[in-house]
This record gives sequence, structure tokens and C-alpha cells, in this order.
Amino acid sequence: MTRDINRAIEHVERVLAHTLDKSSTKPPKAPKTKSPTIRGWRAPASDPSQYPEARPILREKSNVTKLSLTARAVKVTVPLDPVAVGALPLPNGERVELTVGCEGQRYATSISAKSLRKAKSTIAANGAEKVFVLLQGKLRGNEIIECGLVAQMKVTKETQGVAK
Repeated sequence: MTRDINRAIEHVERVLAHTLDKSSTKPPKAPKTKSPTIRGWRAPASDPSQYPEARPILREKSNVTKLSLTARAVKVTVPLDPVAVGALPLPNGERVELTVGCEGQRYATSISAKSLRKAKSTIAANGAEKVFVLLQGKLRGNEIIECGLVAQMKVTKETQGVAK
């Protein structure tokens, strides 16, 4: 039994000496951090002044691609108040000059007198709350060209179910 105790004491002394030798030669461990993953990897920060040709690129958002196209025309659809359209006077001529205002801007347009008469009759027959009036055309500056006026009945879900 004494022999076992002596062996145990020698073993403890060796382990302690070995541990103390290791700790005195090694620098203290840094706190553990998570190992970088592919998704979490970030490039080290660099000074953009090193690369003068890359300065404008670094200011923009890197995940936004800017593209550019040229359009033949900008089409506009302007919803109008059916009560206001219903209150307009009936025209005598073939064309009617109409000015539409929105957010402080004024847009001039020329519409057919026939389309205005049809819109007014649709509003009068069905009531302003059941009609949707819109102006469609191409925007050019402060003018809507090739413009038309349309008045359509609003379709409710109940009416839509009966029509099917």
C-alpha cells in the first residue's frame, strides 16, 4: 500500500511539474473566438486612399447595379374624381382642352368631346360612387399627349361572382 501511495505522489509531482513547465514557456491563451465561416468572412479593412482609381466605386453601394434604358414614351394613367368630371360643362366642339393638377404641377391635355360626353352619361346613369374615371396618355414635359378619357363601372366581388 505504501508503494501505491508513493507512486501516486510521484505521478502527481510529475504532472504538476510538467504543467508548470508548459505554462511558464507558453504565452497566455487568447480568449476563444468562433472560427470564421464562409458566410461570416469579411475582407480586412483597407485604406481607400491607397487605391485612387477605386474611390468612386467604394462610395457606391456594392450590391446595387445601376442600369439605364431609353424609353420611347412615358405612359400615364391618371385617376380622376367622377364627381368633378360629372360637373364639367358639355362641350360644343370636337376637342376639349383639359388641365389636370396634381401636387402643385399642372398638366395640359386635349381630349375628344365624345369621350367626355360618354363619361358624363356613364356617371349620370350609374352614379359617381359606382364609376371609375381615368385619363390615359403619353407624358411629354407638362403635357399629356395622345390622351383619352375613360369611365368604367366598378366591379364588386358580388357582381364578379354572378358574371362567372
